[in-house]
Amino acid sequence: MKTTLGLLVWAAALALAGCSNSADRDHRDANDAEKKQDSDRRAKDQPGKSRTSDTEDSAQTERDRVEFEKKKEAFRKELADRLAEMDRKAAELKARADKATGDARKKMLEEYDRLKANQDELARRTAALEKTGRAAWDETAKGIDQAARDLKAALDKAWEKFK
Repeated sequence: MKTTLGLLVWAAALALAGCSNSADRDHRDANDAEKKQDSDRRAKDQPGKSRTSDTEDSAQTERDRVEFEKKKEAFRKELADRLAEMDRKAAELKARADKATGDARKKMLEEYDRLKANQDELARRTAALEKTGRAAWDETAKGIDQAARDLKAALDKAWEKFK
């Protein structure tokens, strides 16, 4: 009985010591968390960087985003107008080819098919431009613009050739 009682007292003492260590650990963790929050606050409130500058940064970022969206929209509109004009010319070229006969018809239709394939590729690239991120947008837009210029030049050449 003395042994059992001694073991119980000893187990209780260990349990209390464990709880005490656990409570100390919890207190230490809370202090560490509080210190981290203080450190984060100090880092956020660096000298020379006020909440006003955060607001200004946010406003500048918004202005940049709006300006970029306007630039994208202007490019889309200009490109759509150019593509519509090319569609019109290609349709007229196709109508001329349909009226032609013999070897001239064959050559005109071959040229039309080649131009139409290029035009379809340009339309596909233009649609992909919508999914392009801001970082790659300028480079992608330049490539599309050059492809549109090349297609227009080829269409104009075909137009003159088959007048």
